[in-house]
Amino acid sequence: MISYRQKEQWFDHFSSVSLEESYEMCMNLLDENIPDDELIEDDFGTISVELKSELIQEKQYEKAINLIEKIKSTTTKLYRKEFPYLSEFAVEYYLFKKKYEKANAHLEPFIKNPDHGYDMFLPLFDKIRFYQMDDLAIKLANQLYKPIKESPELIGGAEFDLLDVIFYHIFQELYEKLEKNEEIDIQQLKATFKKYEYDDTFLDKDFPEIYHTLKTMASRNGAAAFTKNEWTHAVHDNAQNAIKTLFWSFAVYMLKRGKFHFSLSTDIWFPFFNMLLERETLQDFKFGYQDVDELTGKFFGFMSNKKERGFALTWGVPYIYDFLFEQELVGRESYDEALRHIDAIKKRLRYLYKEDLWRFDFVHTWVKPLSVSEESFAEEEQRFQKTFLSPPRKTFSSPSAGSKKNIFDDLFNEENNRPKKPKAAKKKARKQASKQRKKNRKK
Repeated sequence: MISYRQKEQWFDHFSSVSLEESYEMCMNLLDENIPDDELIEDDFGTISVELKSELIQEKQYEKAINLIEKIKSTTTKLYRKEFPYLSEFAVEYYLFKKKYEKANAHLEPFIKNPDHGYDMFLPLFDKIRFYQMDDLAIKLANQLYKPIKESPELIGGAEFDLLDVIFYHIFQELYEKLEKNEEIDIQQLKATFKKYEYDDTFLDKDFPEIYHTLKTMASRNGAAAFTKNEWTHAVHDNAQNAIKTLFWSFAVYMLKRGKFHFSLSTDIWFPFFNMLLERETLQDFKFGYQDVDELTGKFFGFMSNKKERGFALTWGVPYIYDFLFEQELVGRESYDEALRHIDAIKKRLRYLYKEDLWRFDFVHTWVKPLSVSEESFAEEEQRFQKTFLSPPRKTFSSPSAGSKKNIFDDLFNEENNRPKKPKAAKKKARKQASKQRKKNRKK
């Protein structure tokens, strides 16, 4: 094996070898105690991130993790510079493997360097919430809220994802106290909201309304928030207020039924109900396949960092209809029709992401929807988990002729019909990259 001390030979050889040999060369390099400044100057960060990505693409996850851990343990400056592009996968991997201490270790640099790679942190934050690791999510939200809000490197409002979780956690704790008939310090609650810069309009109008709604629900112990007739009138009077009021009932329902944090319920409820509001079908809760196709399709795309939210919404809508059916706000026919449309979108997503379904397996940590049998739920969970071990796909096929055209077709063609580079092309690309790195080192 060529030592990195023979730099020119090392790069020439690296640009022409297989993925397995590239991995071995980088792992050996990290044992040579090369100074961080030298590695940074030689653009080893780019090399390691590209190698990690190739290993992941080939589903060599253990090697990708070994590389990430090696860089983390043997370098300081280099890892600090590149951690968002390395530890992002490590957190995702360890969450799936239920190795939570290791996941926490890779979250630490995001906490210590909050404005470096924040856009890569947010999908991880979503995933932590969707895995229902609520204590960790609340801790992260509180730790990062102020530094993200005050960061000169980030756009205004970057902290809102964190603030939403804090906001709904305050109201979840309030509901739990009301349910136990514990004393509520209203002034202390208002002071807490003021700390997060909520204005007097919220404190004097919105807060008392939410407090009253939650207090009523706590005393009614799960009784229906609206009769069908009351709902019709509420939508007619003020549709947006009706959506918000019914949401709190849904949030309590999911807290009791599946220990869903209030903030998790918002990710399911509000995107879906805003779609119904736009369609003007709030009174009967009806929608078509194309409506929900367009809604969920907004979360997906080659460069999207909201795929987790797309899966959470799609797999979450059945809980909304379980709730509406139990509240007698929809009948059996509407219930079944809604679930047929959602099942069609699920089928499409399972096909589109059939290589990487394990990344979204958090939906099987949730309580089973009433509309899904135990057998089907277990079979789907197994299908998601198997994709972690299945070999990478080598060939692709187009959707069958005459299949229904929808927003996912463009995404399907974009991701799955893009031809993979043959090995010769990969070697050529590596050589070109090596030449560029040599130029960079001479500058």
